[in-house]
Amino acid sequence: MGIGNNTGLLSFAIAMITAVFLSGCAASIAQINDQEAFKYEREQQQVLAGMNLSEPKSSRAVKWVQPANKKEPCKVYVGFNPDNDHTKGNGYKIFWDGECKDGYVFGLGREIEITGNILEKQEQIGIYKNGMAEQLCVHRFWQDNAAIESSGECPYGGNKPEHRVLRRIAEDPRNFDILNVVSFTSYDQLLEFGYSSFSDTVLMRKRTPAGGYVIFDNTEDEFDAVELVIEPRDKNGKAHGFAVLNGKDGNATHSEFVHGELVRRVTLPSPYLQFLDSTIKEIQTMASKAAVASENALEIKKAYLTKICKSNTRVSFMNNNEYRAICDEDAKIAKKTQQRLATIKAEKEQKRSELAQADQQQASAASQQNSNQILNQMQQLNSTLGGW
Repeated sequence: MGIGNNTGLLSFAIAMITAVFLSGCAASIAQINDQEAFKYEREQQQVLAGMNLSEPKSSRAVKWVQPANKKEPCKVYVGFNPDNDHTKGNGYKIFWDGECKDGYVFGLGREIEITGNILEKQEQIGIYKNGMAEQLCVHRFWQDNAAIESSGECPYGGNKPEHRVLRRIAEDPRNFDILNVVSFTSYDQLLEFGYSSFSDTVLMRKRTPAGGYVIFDNTEDEFDAVELVIEPRDKNGKAHGFAVLNGKDGNATHSEFVHGELVRRVTLPSPYLQFLDSTIKEIQTMASKAAVASENALEIKKAYLTKICKSNTRVSFMNNNEYRAICDEDAKIAKKTQQRLATIKAEKEQKRSELAQADQQQASAASQQNSNQILNQMQQLNSTLGGW
């Protein structure tokens, strides 16, 4: 949507904490009334009205491609960027391991596309009719040393709204991580609910071409003093509007930002806080719908794995070990996940023991150190998701 570059959450959180010390007494904290509280939302509405948004035509073109491994007519729908048509690249091929009907790919199967570009290879699993997966599918690709799987509503139609769950598995000799992003995408907004499988922090985002909100929820992190951070953003990704930082001790810090600059500490009225709460609920409701779409798509993948793995299916159009690698993936990921969770459990038990033995001053220092670590983790999560 072209909303802008990343803005560091760490610098934002530092500014929020600084706001507490900028006000030496309650009299210096501005009391915001209902009318003023929503001024930045009205500003965004005016920006959107000036854009005269309407559903744009898709920037992707489509073509029907004959799979390289099929002799009979068996076309499959392929989307491409007309400015950079990957289907014309050297070594481009697409394979289909299912049936054909009336000249198109048909039934349960997997597309395997050797692209020859930055993605190198991508796949899609679904139940096909007339050359396209029906409603739900699982899209798989590999990029930047990470395996990415997106499951849910199929992205046919370019700008068609989609509920999906993306799972990004990144591994190197020092780290193994699984990032999950639950999302709803339409031409005028993006809602996201993101989390690592090995972190207690949840990131929620609402974006429009005029701006939006970034929300960090640390409720499940037993060691962090910060419970919730809500940061408004302008269209360029800078903190802009009334922000909230809630501590687990019941105290809250409200601050005003203008295009990335801290202006003052404030006290926000209940109607505005209720509005922010409704934004969180909107994202959570979306996440529930996307999770259902993903689960249904993954049932199709499960049926596909039963079809090719239990029957020991072999193919002639590619290396069979590579073709059947999908059969063992989930078991390998589950084993690595259990190992990582066991390590995290041990680290948490050690931290609990250390806090229990420390006196109040030491515990406070440890809590502050952990808060800094959490802020860094939140920044990393935000950067990994991309955008702002």
